[in-house]
Amino acid sequence: MKNLKLIALFIFISLNAISQISVGRTHRGPFKDLKKEDYKAAKERTTLFVLDDFEVEEFDNMLKSFWNISKYEIATREQFDFREKEFKSGNYSIFEFGGQLVTMTSQSGMTTEFLYLNHTLYYCTDIKENKKGKLKYDYNELASIYFSGDADSMWKIIDSKTYGKLTEQLYNYKLGYMKNYLQFIHDCLKDEWYSFAFSSTYEKKKIKALKNSTLFIPDYIKVQYSGWKGTDKERENPDELFEDYKSKYEWISSEELNNKILNTKENFYYLMYTKVNSMKMVSVVNGKTGEVIYTDYQSLSYQLKPKDLKEIYSKFK
Repeated sequence: MKNLKLIALFIFISLNAISQISVGRTHRGPFKDLKKEDYKAAKERTTLFVLDDFEVEEFDNMLKSFWNISKYEIATREQFDFREKEFKSGNYSIFEFGGQLVTMTSQSGMTTEFLYLNHTLYYCTDIKENKKGKLKYDYNELASIYFSGDADSMWKIIDSKTYGKLTEQLYNYKLGYMKNYLQFIHDCLKDEWYSFAFSSTYEKKKIKALKNSTLFIPDYIKVQYSGWKGTDKERENPDELFEDYKSKYEWISSEELNNKILNTKENFYYLMYTKVNSMKMVSVVNGKTGEVIYTDYQSLSYQLKPKDLKEIYSKFK
């Protein structure tokens, strides 16, 4: 079990939104493009992938199929914790899961907690060791992926301030999804491009492929969160979400979708819905390449609605 970082903030304005993937310096707050030295670090340093809930062999087999931007190594969480000083002091960029529980107190004294769970790719510079043997360094973020899960799991993480079996706790923490996330990050860094998670955008030419393709819908989208009760419930008629989406779609289990991503040799597309606190990101992903051809970020609106699917359809109609 790993502990969450606890952060207390006393502020009088709303928190900036965080959604699914960013390639740039944007852990929280304003987005900043990467600099030339960041892209150089991503390519010249050895990338260390720290595993919490995947087997080393299966993760390595997944990476071998596309990762060529840099040399890489894989470490279990136990290995990373034992050699943390070595890894952070050495010539590494580090891909690591972490969680933050942010407690915010308003001017009126009302306290609200926000949970952020993310995989971050970063590297360390200006490294120093204090008298107690702890490292101090400048933290240089290259990319972040944000995750969400079912209500029971999220409340347990908040209450215990720890996280455990991530593949069971989180909807979008699966090996296939991870492959697509890393393909996307890899290509952005390789082409010295960026991705801004706080934006809505789409690939005008590529999204037209959806008109005559099947959009696969992972079955976790059938679960709806109730903000008033803080619990999940099954949608009575999940197909109502697609009442204004006139092209083909097909429900698929997360297990089947992940197998499809890992084994496909052809382009196919699936819907990704990520809820982070009171925000949501709706994306369409190419399951073969990991390319995000459509993304819509909304703050203060976390439920997936028929108009979200209607908006996708309108882009290629």
